[in-house]
Amino acid sequence: MSPAVKKISSPVPSETAATERPPTPDVEAVNPSRVIIIQPGSLHLKLGFASDHQPKIVPHCIAYRQKPNSNLQRSNHSQSLWFERSNLVGDEEIIQRGLRQAEDVLLGRPLTSGQYRQPANTQQILEFNNASKGEASDVFCSEQWTETSEEKLYFIGEEAINLSQEEPYDITWPFQYGRLNLHNGVGGSLSFVLQATETLWTSAISIHLAIPCEDFKDYNVVLLLPDLTERQHMKELMNVVLNRMKFGAAFIHQESVMACLANGLSSACIVDIGDQKTSVCCVDEGISLTSTRLSMDYGGSDITRCFYWLLCNNGFPCKECNLKDLRDCLFLQEMKETHCTLNQDEAGIHEHLVQHKIPSRQIINYKVQFGDECLLAPLAIFFPGMFGLKQSFLTRTYNNGACDPEDPWDDEYIQQTQSKQEQSARILAAKKKGINSEIAEQSVEESINIDDMASMPSPVPDKSEPESKIRKLEVHCPNYSSVLPDHLMGLTDAILYSIDKCETDEVKKKMYSCIIVTGGGYMFEGTQTWIQNSIWLLMPAHYRKQLETMDVITKPKVVGLCHLWTMDLWTLSNGPCL
Repeated sequence: MSPAVKKISSPVPSETAATERPPTPDVEAVNPSRVIIIQPGSLHLKLGFASDHQPKIVPHCIAYRQKPNSNLQRSNHSQSLWFERSNLVGDEEIIQRGLRQAEDVLLGRPLTSGQYRQPANTQQILEFNNASKGEASDVFCSEQWTETSEEKLYFIGEEAINLSQEEPYDITWPFQYGRLNLHNGVGGSLSFVLQATETLWTSAISIHLAIPCEDFKDYNVVLLLPDLTERQHMKELMNVVLNRMKFGAAFIHQESVMACLANGLSSACIVDIGDQKTSVCCVDEGISLTSTRLSMDYGGSDITRCFYWLLCNNGFPCKECNLKDLRDCLFLQEMKETHCTLNQDEAGIHEHLVQHKIPSRQIINYKVQFGDECLLAPLAIFFPGMFGLKQSFLTRTYNNGACDPEDPWDDEYIQQTQSKQEQSARILAAKKKGINSEIAEQSVEESINIDDMASMPSPVPDKSEPESKIRKLEVHCPNYSSVLPDHLMGLTDAILYSIDKCETDEVKKKMYSCIIVTGGGYMFEGTQTWIQNSIWLLMPAHYRKQLETMDVITKPKVVGLCHLWTMDLWTLSNGPCL
């Protein structure tokens, strides 16, 4: 039975109005081949035309040539490292506790045959891997180091990654943890990050979409951003696209809503697992619910680092693998994507051939035995203690942010102007009802005072105070939608937390019935079944009785949507709009 469709009635125009009104033209649609969709991620930049079925994927980094005789400390590729995070606590007890939880879950879940799996023999794996030595093959790596004889000012994407560490270039990633990579070091200012973003996007569009810069004015841009992107950063990125890159028109779309539309749905719980952040948001009838937005600063790269830690515990033979080397980090990423799985039936010890590739050199082959680490590493997202991260300030919810006087839709501006409008409307309504004007004005003043108290700014935490006190001030700030738990939530807890913030039981039921897992950080076999079972066991019992089905859709994000956007959605620049 199809759901009922709400019909909105509109007043019938009078005969006079119908004759005076000009004929309404057909809704003008935008040519999809003239629309460029840009989705900036922490690791990859996805871009393509709206008519494309798949996007172009480019490493989202840029390498600038160092100035000669510069007194600044050379960073080389150190800015590209995201595996060695600054908030790693290295607390072995926390890591081991999370590992034991994951192991207990694996041992307690039956296989497809109904039997329970036995843990792999770690001693056998350790002895085999310690005895394994690398063997140089006769085949040379097909990749080449980036040629720098022309002394170009910058390289982007694959060329930046394939730079030798001896070359005088600094690699920068404009986005980190799903937001602009702002920090106190060299290259961490807002102006530098925006300049790097403009240069990177311009070059990527010119190279991969074959559009010269002078033709940008003939194209429109749809910018896909995370739901919790700061509004000030949205404005700056729109300024880059319209005023600095000179595109004809642009508008910003939320990633959660676009992921929902890409799967042909209007309502779903969106779980976006990227390389460095995991976000959860509920979309109801094409609207992202602000109270349900949740983002955590861990993702696929943390799973890779956990996988490497588990491999080293079992005597991983590739000893020259170094987390300070960008290419080795990407080598570990590839190995994780190839061998890790959530399919419990693939239990036991498996022997694989691992190839370590360095440009222009012989490929080194290693025989490696894998055990339970291929199952345990993906489970770290459910038990984030395995990441060994500092728990504080890694989870974010919706925040209205600072007041922007240039934004006519600013929440504080709307609240203040609505109060004034309501004051005059209430007085006028009271006079029509025959109420004394003085009594009406007094009641209006009392209601305005209540509004003023609700809009009072929250106390600013003193940085000299301990983190625990600062945390208490933050969670009681009115800008936050809810009080967050003290610990870093796993994926199941985050999904349940987000759905619980929906206002009505009907909306919660819709969210439980359809969960979309998107992003490139968690594309493992068996993800759908694992998430479905974990949510079903922990969700409130009365929803289990009401649900007919629970669909968990595990599709990657699709940028190439042949969706028609009407002209009134666009923000125009000085150039023409299609």
